[in-house]
Amino acid sequence: MSKKNTDSMLIETPCRVEAVRGAARLLRSFLAEQGIVESELNAWELVAMEAGTNAVQNTPRQFSSSKDNSVRFLMNAWPDTVELCITDHSNGFEWPENIELPSDDSEHGRGLFLINSLTDNVRYLRGRRENFLIMRKARQKSRPTSDVQRDSDLESTLKMMTEELGSTYESLSAIFRFSSDLGRVDDSKACAAKWLYELMKVTSMEWFSLLQLDEVNSALYLTASSSMATDEKQLISLEQAHLVEIDAALQCRDIWFNENTPAAALESLSARFGPILCGVAHPIYVGSQLFGVLCIGIRSGKADFSISQVNVVHTFADFLGIQLSNVNAQQEAVEARIVNNDLQVAAGIQRSLLPRKLPRLSGLHIAARSQNARQVGGDFYDVILDDEVGILFAIADVMGKGVPAAMFAAILRSQLRARPDLLGSPAKLMAWLNQVLYKDLDRVDMFVTAQLVYLELDTRQLTVVSAGHCPVMLTESPFIDSRQLSGDGPPLGITRDAFYTEEQTLLKPNARLLMLTDGLIEVRNPKGRVIGESVVSECFTTSAREHIGLEIVCDRLLELTRNHSDGVPPTDDITFIMLANDGLA
Repeated sequence: MSKKNTDSMLIETPCRVEAVRGAARLLRSFLAEQGIVESELNAWELVAMEAGTNAVQNTPRQFSSSKDNSVRFLMNAWPDTVELCITDHSNGFEWPENIELPSDDSEHGRGLFLINSLTDNVRYLRGRRENFLIMRKARQKSRPTSDVQRDSDLESTLKMMTEELGSTYESLSAIFRFSSDLGRVDDSKACAAKWLYELMKVTSMEWFSLLQLDEVNSALYLTASSSMATDEKQLISLEQAHLVEIDAALQCRDIWFNENTPAAALESLSARFGPILCGVAHPIYVGSQLFGVLCIGIRSGKADFSISQVNVVHTFADFLGIQLSNVNAQQEAVEARIVNNDLQVAAGIQRSLLPRKLPRLSGLHIAARSQNARQVGGDFYDVILDDEVGILFAIADVMGKGVPAAMFAAILRSQLRARPDLLGSPAKLMAWLNQVLYKDLDRVDMFVTAQLVYLELDTRQLTVVSAGHCPVMLTESPFIDSRQLSGDGPPLGITRDAFYTEEQTLLKPNARLLMLTDGLIEVRNPKGRVIGESVVSECFTTSAREHIGLEIVCDRLLELTRNHSDGVPPTDDITFIMLANDGLA
């Protein structure tokens, strides 16, 4: 049952996980119609999925099909707040006083941690016949439409923009494409201009001007512009405080300008782009040091930038400043200045996605490791039992790093666990995941490589399916070498109707299996040489021959990568799962 008013939506679903997933998607569509920003759509979909799944899991299986045990979703979208109320008829549970990341020996609590992290306020009311879970979050507003309101709300709008880093998938995706260019070219100015032309297209702006600080002369000089060649060094003294670009540098804040700004303040910009300019001058800092100022905007009209546009400008400008500072100064790796509270929450969310406790089964040993190149990353793994009939191993690598990759990893985990009926058919499960994720991945020009391995516990038959992922390594007695297993299929998000094939084999006694992401075999040393697949395979096979425990083998592989890198910071996440068959159950 589904009912929708202008600012609310009511959905009543059967007490099943797949029904909850469908409700979460409908609520996302409803919020999109209300003008909710992309980052909040992702967050609310994840909250609805986790909260609804929690209600299903707390309902006894023998009562889950009863009509009286339906799950009800009521979503209200008010001007300042979004509220989701979930009503269920389960046994309920005791709401914990403090919600933190669950301990290593706990198998519960990750869903509550996600819900609490992604909302502002949560209340749980437990009754004799029904329970209510009420979640609220302040709604991020669009930019004010009137000039008076825009001026008065400018400070609060800018604060809100820094809290929305996770929403700008397009800007981060472009950064990943162009940051590699800076490491391959000698002309950093040309690369900066290429980057800023991309920024113009992303934000629908009409002009840009990048000025860099000349510390010796206490002035700014033109580095890149959309209107002219920049080989001449035109200096603008920092003493010309009436200019908008100088004000931005000296006051350490954005300076907005439009047709009402005094002509003297726009003198240098008007000389390059003509009169009646509207836009923003954004100061670029690397650490505590001023790097320069980026001016960008339109030629006429109102500079009513959206929150998303401003986020893109800030992200591009700040990351560009860091990269150019590296090229011009020490060639050091400077972490992008996008680290704030959102990244800390994202790191906690990603840790909660990984299994806290791996299954212990007769005759089988399982071990795994995952290390991010940054605070958050796009690698993901999971191990799911299939009603004591089989076990599914999943590993994935989302293109890119940081917040966008972590968000897609979170969504992938939820979708993977939403179809327990497909665990024993990994090719069908992979095709379904592709269809579910295709639209969102295609919109942000991203993709996911993934691999599923299903093991039948009685027969020890392995079924391998790959979506453009690294092959599985399998080593068997007498452990002379390892061989590769890999089903065929494209990465998730490349084509809507992808087809995936399975490769099957028997897991022999004492055989060992290694699933990995490419970060493990692409670690580089100071000379740029990768460690390679053969070195990893030799370490894996030798450890099997010597009957070394899997936990020690995991540590050996990580030590191998550290020794090879010789201090070079990792550029990609490292994740792997190992399985040892110590004999038939």
